[in-house]
Amino acid sequence: MFKLDTSNTFSYPVKFTVIDARGKHQQHVIPFEFRRLSVDERNERQQRDGTALFNDLLLQHDGDFEAAKTAFFLENLRQGKTSLTAEQQADHLLEIVEGWREVADESGPLDFSRAHLIRLLNAVHGLYAAINAAFNEALDGPVGQAARKN
Repeated sequence: MFKLDTSNTFSYPVKFTVIDARGKHQQHVIPFEFRRLSVDERNERQQRDGTALFNDLLLQHDGDFEAAKTAFFLENLRQGKTSLTAEQQADHLLEIVEGWREVADESGPLDFSRAHLIRLLNAVHGLYAAINAAFNEALDGPVGQAARKN
């Protein structure tokens, strides 16, 4: 029996890689707490942030993520869109992110806040994309992933 989950949030892992002081790749996972968006809210957000365009390009390139990423970058350049600052990235993410677990610095655990999110985005290049990708992956699930590959 299917039981509808009507909670306002859900937890999902965000996976990313950083380079440590010795030049080695270190994989990490941060459990993020995401907001549940209605279909209309998600569609509006995807149109605004380019996710819909990226998904279309992924389909056009037969699921080749790197080719789609290159085409997406070139399309954004063609349209004169510039990179987002860490502050803009944080504001955009605050539309979908409610919190996190297991984030710390040298002083101990970091509470979730806009300032700490900005600090994390500045420290971990590519994290903005990883958070957005995890959110979309969580909502699309295996069905959405399979559709993008076909």
